[in-house]
Parts: sequence; C-alpha cells; structure tokens
Amino acid sequence: MSEIVAPTPGPWIVSRGQVTGQLCVQTEAVAGGAWICGQLLNDPAEMSEAEAEANARQNAASPALVSALRLMVEKYEPVSRSLGMERAMAEARTALALAEYRPC
Repeated sequence: MSEIVAPTPGPWIVSRGQVTGQLCVQTEAVAGGAWICGQLLNDPAEMSEAEAEANARQNAASPALVSALRLMVEKYEPVSRSLGMERAMAEARTALALAEYRPC
C-alpha cells in the first residue's frame, strides 16, 4: 500500500490564472499561491462558467469543511445515538474517510 500524504494546508482560494485566465484553486498557505488544481472549465458546452466557478468555490472550501466536520464528529459522536443522529454521524464518518483517503 502506498504512503498516505496529507493535502496542502488551507485556506484555499478561487482565482484566475495570470496567463490563461482559467479558473483555478490555489492555496494562500504557500508563498506565491501554489496551484491545487486548474483548468476547471474545459468545454463551455459541457459546463457553464457559473457552474465551473461554483465547483471551484466548493473545492476551495474543502479544507475548512473537513476541519469543521472533524470537530463536529469528535464532539457529537459520543451522544449521536441519544440525539437521533446515527445516520448523520455515519455519513460524516464516510465523508471524512473519503477526504482522508481511508477505507470507509
């Protein structure tokens, strides 16, 4: 099994490439704003500019969402059954496993 590598730390931001003008997600945590991903809109016939930008914003929010979800699971998992949150907690654990590249 290959080594699990941690993702680039956030915050991540949505921007446009300086040369091509393409939508990209990059980090503020690395000097110069290293790219996380780019070219989020390949064919305007398949995806609108607005949808590509929404996807980029969702990608950029990933570090904050994972962090918030991790905190919620840590705090509420012990009492999730008494609060009727079993399904929500199971889905949260699955999402974290996917984000952290662990078996679900």
